[in-house]
Amino acid sequence: MAFQLRTTSKGDSGMTIIVGLLCKEGIVIGSDSQAGYTRGVEMKRLDYTKIYDFSVDGAQIVITGAGIGPFITRAVEMYEEKAKETKFHKAREAADLAEQVMTDIHKRYIVERGRDLGFVKAKTAPGPQSQDDGGTLNFALMMGLCCSDGFKVYTVYPDGVADRGDKYASLGSGSAFAEYLLARLYRDD
Repeated sequence: MAFQLRTTSKGDSGMTIIVGLLCKEGIVIGSDSQAGYTRGVEMKRLDYTKIYDFSVDGAQIVITGAGIGPFITRAVEMYEEKAKETKFHKAREAADLAEQVMTDIHKRYIVERGRDLGFVKAKTAPGPQSQDDGGTLNFALMMGLCCSDGFKVYTVYPDGVADRGDKYASLGSGSAFAEYLLARLYRDD
């Protein structure tokens, strides 16, 4: 089951909170619906769709993300396209495909496009880079999966690693708040 919280207050500071909860009989994925974007000036939408759900060969999949919206949407499109060619026997296989999608997006939009546009320069100092300076992606995904091996929730980080949550997971700039509350309020029932 997936739901999206509708943000109705105006003038709030903007925070992405995405939560995935494993329940006895399913998964709940929840997200805020606020997104910022630029069209010459900074803008904000309060009705942005962040949750995408579909089924592939009997597996039920929900994907949501935090970060740059067009990258998240593109990742979901690529995932759906690649998933049609795949048969999932276990949830980990579906998460592995998400890792591959993150790698493909990084290669296409950071490495190759940056090189083609002349943005990528030789790295002179060790340390992490960001999307802005030709380094890593600036978004992450969360997946809720219902496969033959049960219900699973994964967070797929910008470096392309999918981490399985044992009971719950959170993502976004408000993740610290969500983790604090989930650690205290989550119950197996």
